[in-house]
Amino acid sequence: TIPSIVMHYTYNGAMTILPVVMLMFSNPSYFEYQVNYFQIDGQQKETLLRKTIQQHPDFFDAYHDLAELYAQEKRNLEEALDLINRGLEVYPDRYMFLNTKAEVLYQLGRYDEAQRVIRGLLERYPDDPNLKKWLARLRP
Repeated sequence: TIPSIVMHYTYNGAMTILPVVMLMFSNPSYFEYQVNYFQIDGQQKETLLRKTIQQHPDFFDAYHDLAELYAQEKRNLEEALDLINRGLEVYPDRYMFLNTKAEVLYQLGRYDEAQRVIRGLLERYPDDPNLKKWLARLRP
């Protein structure tokens, strides 16, 4: 049994470490963004995310993260909506993209559209308490 335990731990360790190493070498600016997220300010985050998008235009998590940053900071909201819509063209059902789109629409004062997005998510995730809170916030 010891060899199987060793192989099991080796495999699990490799499956944990390998994706991090791959991200570090294939997308260093996004890796830096992720690792330093809590130590850097919004401008530094924006710079790293823009660099990621420029170097990896098909990496849509960076589009989402930049749109989310803009929504949190309540700036560049039209650009945030464009960014999140680009991500949704590729991943139309991704929960976090749709949630961020609702937030951006809310920040833009487009409450009816934000409400439609949240209602669509609620149809798929009817027991999600965060979505129910969101919907309550959007009701006039």
